[in-house]
Amino acid sequence: MEQEQLRQVQLQMAQQVEVCTEGEGYFPQGSDIYFTMDIQYEGDFAHIAIVVNDFKESISECYVQTLPVEVEYVPGFFAFREGPLLKQVIEKIIKETDYYPQLLIIDGHGIAHPRRLGLAAWLGVKLGIPAIGCAKRTLLKYEVEKPTVRGAFTTIWHEGEEVGVVLCTQNEVKPVYVSVGHRIALKTAINIVLSLATSYRQIEAIRMADQKARLLAKGVTNGVVVLS
Repeated sequence: MEQEQLRQVQLQMAQQVEVCTEGEGYFPQGSDIYFTMDIQYEGDFAHIAIVVNDFKESISECYVQTLPVEVEYVPGFFAFREGPLLKQVIEKIIKETDYYPQLLIIDGHGIAHPRRLGLAAWLGVKLGIPAIGCAKRTLLKYEVEKPTVRGAFTTIWHEGEEVGVVLCTQNEVKPVYVSVGHRIALKTAINIVLSLATSYRQIEAIRMADQKARLLAKGVTNGVVVLS
């Protein structure tokens, strides 16, 4: 598609994102399963890792798959490149295992995006699953003081709308950028990120997905399930 077509699709999909108010939408239960994910690109191939966990910390599995990349990267339209690849692997895990995610946590953005449709929002809408964006960099220009104490956050506003927060997960460490992807309240998303980022800036399961994707790109598949 041309960029203008992609832009129109983004705007249409953004209307389908369900942003919940506090006390509504998804709320985690101990037995709930959540997926985190990452992709490492090497040439024309995407090396994908999906980490499966539950909030009781009794499940920890990683599934990997290498797929050809069919969509070029276009700034501002990243979800159209990475989204279909992640969606394909997520659906494969759901079909071939007993795991179904009640939540997706993506190293990317939800509605904290110029057209309110980052990768987390794209996946949430396409799969109909609650989703959170937890990114290391912002896509939006704003001027706020970055918090430096764990649990502190400042609101990100865009065009008069609250679209996310700059959240400090560890004292004196760079913050992350948390936003609603789909069917969840921002406050709930913040609490989930804090509960899962216990030692590092980013959620441990996202860090694991990143590590496994990088290893897969090098041909290392120890401790993972390789999908065909």
